[in-house]
Amino acid sequence: MKNWNTSTNLMSKEEKEIWSLVQKMNYGLDGEKLSLERVKKNWSKLIPNLIPAREKMYKWLIWKNKS
Repeated sequence: MKNWNTSTNLMSKEEKEIWSLVQKMNYGLDGEKLSLERVKKNWSKLIPNLIPAREKMYKWLIWKNKS
């Protein structure tokens, strides 16, 4: 993924993973697939950075069968 205004070289491995997931979830996957395991593992870190409407959609898609 390329982003002209973000230098991922300065990020830690975890920060880069969170940033990458947020970018893909907010702005499109560009043909890539998301790992449900990675999204669930990092969910609490993703929420503050997701577009609110998309957060609701992803929350429903990921945990719709949970009480």
